[in-house]
Amino acid sequence: MQTLNQIFPGEVGRLVQVRIMLRLGLPDLRTHPRDEPLDDAIATRLRVALASLRRSARR
Repeated sequence: MQTLNQIFPGEVGRLVQVRIMLRLGLPDLRTHPRDEPLDDAIATRLRVALASLRRSARR
């Protein structure tokens, strides 16, 4: 199980988290504690979206 802090570390990570939350339509993550474990399915969706965001930024 991963936490939001592990997927999106630091202050810039919080900004990226908001961007991905909006992209995926997951506003409930805004109030989810950053140190609490995430459901595996949600963590996978977030990691995939983060990888996609990073790929699009490289182009």
